[in-house]
Amino acid sequence: ASVLDLSAVINTQGRAGFIYDRYDDSTFKFVTLDVVADQLIIGHYTARSGWVTDASYTKSLDPGVNHNLGMSLKGSTVSVTLNGQVVLGYAYNAATVDGRFGLMAVTGMTRFDDVRVKTTDPAVAAVTVTMLAADSPAASNITAPLTAGDIRPIVEEAIRRIAPTLNESQRAF
Repeated sequence: ASVLDLSAVINTQGRAGFIYDRYDDSTFKFVTLDVVADQLIIGHYTARSGWVTDASYTKSLDPGVNHNLGMSLKGSTVSVTLNGQVVLGYAYNAATVDGRFGLMAVTGMTRFDDVRVKTTDPAVAAVTVTMLAADSPAASNITAPLTAGDIRPIVEEAIRRIAPTLNESQRAF
């Protein structure tokens, strides 16, 4: 009975959007903008079948332009908005809100902005694990915040580099 709404401003050179109902790297559903093919796609991915299009909407989509993509999941259905207008929907044979969800870029350089997540599911608030992009360098090894000692060499090097351009009163900060 839970509802999950995702929205974001997506600027891509290829194919990007939302991933949902994700169980692992080889089993998930998705909603993507494909600016190369001029399509909005609802689909799923499995290791056996690969990328499968369940429903699509053809629309002229320019690369490098901000597109407002929204997705609402309830029960077994997904409803998709593009720039505030409902354009596509699909109904699956099973619930769509019982796996993980997030953002994904399949191809091309992509920027996500103004990402919003709304849900009626109280279990989502209890989850504190953040999914990271596969190529996030050493993000899982971050264990402590930066200290003054960590930053001091960086500040000293910055001062050394700009010192020749400063007058005497600016150096005495």
